[in-house]
Amino acid sequence: MKNITTVGLRLLGLWFVLQSTNLLISNFSILLQPGNQEDVLSMISQFLVGFILLVTAKKAAKIIAPNNDSVDIKIDNYEKFSASIFSGVGFYIVLSSVISLIYNGYNILFYMGMNSFRSDDFLPPMYLLIIGGGVQLILGLVLFIGGKKIAKWWYLFRNWT
Repeated sequence: MKNITTVGLRLLGLWFVLQSTNLLISNFSILLQPGNQEDVLSMISQFLVGFILLVTAKKAAKIIAPNNDSVDIKIDNYEKFSASIFSGVGFYIVLSSVISLIYNGYNILFYMGMNSFRSDDFLPPMYLLIIGGGVQLILGLVLFIGGKKIAKWWYLFRNWT
């Protein structure tokens, strides 16, 4: 149980680090403007929490899940486990891409209504957001629906040598 807790804490820390890095990179020019100190502190604190989780995952796992060998979880079929992981990730990607598509579609309609006289200037970059959301949706559906086949291929690929 302690090993699963360690992996979970490390994944959570990695998620915090990646999210904060993404926010810092995408909002860098906005963050340099005066009056955005709270946003900068929020992103930096999120990065630090993730980094601390990555570094101290083993120690925290010992505190959270003490040594109890009777509760140890064993995975008998790695293909089924991998298929469920691929499907879970695919489901998450599908949900996030649908939210992104709705948000970006609303923004396109809003900007077309507000600035219809110069819509050619900003619509091509906005359409790229829709295309990116569509690709993300397709990838999520492939992972969600084809998780079993991908897991089988992954298992055969890993045991090839």
